[in-house]
Amino acid sequence: MLRQVTPTHVESDTGFSLKSGPKDYWIYSEDKREIYVDTETVHLGRDGWGDAIYLSCLPDCWQPPNNIYAISDSKRQEIAANIQDGLRFLGVKFRVE
Repeated sequence: MLRQVTPTHVESDTGFSLKSGPKDYWIYSEDKREIYVDTETVHLGRDGWGDAIYLSCLPDCWQPPNNIYAISDSKRQEIAANIQDGLRFLGVKFRVE
């Protein structure tokens, strides 16, 4: 189950969190590990403006100091699904790149 912490921060009872970063990225975290997910504001046609989320460019490892831990392909798919679920829950308009 997801719960909204702030207008740009969601937490899941499965252990992940997604919050807006200070620039053009979202911060995805599990426990004390996190990755940054690049975004940019784009026109989404009839839906107006929203975020292009670059899930195809997810990193291969977590941010320091946890960068010694690799992220497997299956884990990257799980993270991508969690990010999309979190964004939908927050009502963020987006498209996946």
